[in-house]
Amino acid sequence: MPAYSPTFDCDDSVLLMHDKFSSVGINTVAIIGDLKATGEKYEEIDHVWLLAEIGGFKIPFDWGTPCLDKQHYEGFYITHEQLLEQVRYDQLVQQVAANRSSDSQ
Repeated sequence: MPAYSPTFDCDDSVLLMHDKFSSVGINTVAIIGDLKATGEKYEEIDHVWLLAEIGGFKIPFDWGTPCLDKQHYEGFYITHEQLLEQVRYDQLVQQVAANRSSDSQ
């Protein structure tokens, strides 16, 4: 798994894990939430991770690592399309920032 960077964050990590798991027939769903809060509200969300169904068990993965703590089971499910939209949004923001930077030089 690539490390966090300005161009690779948690939604990119989840998309990569989803693609890898799906390629071998493992069903997944992305979960958004706040790992530092229990019962978080939608507006408190600051992270996304993946829940994979393996051998009849639902196992959360965060940055490529299984995370069996209670907090990784809590959050809001999002669709694959919503995850893709977030990744595209991040790419657009990065592109705009790069264009602004090159325009100011």
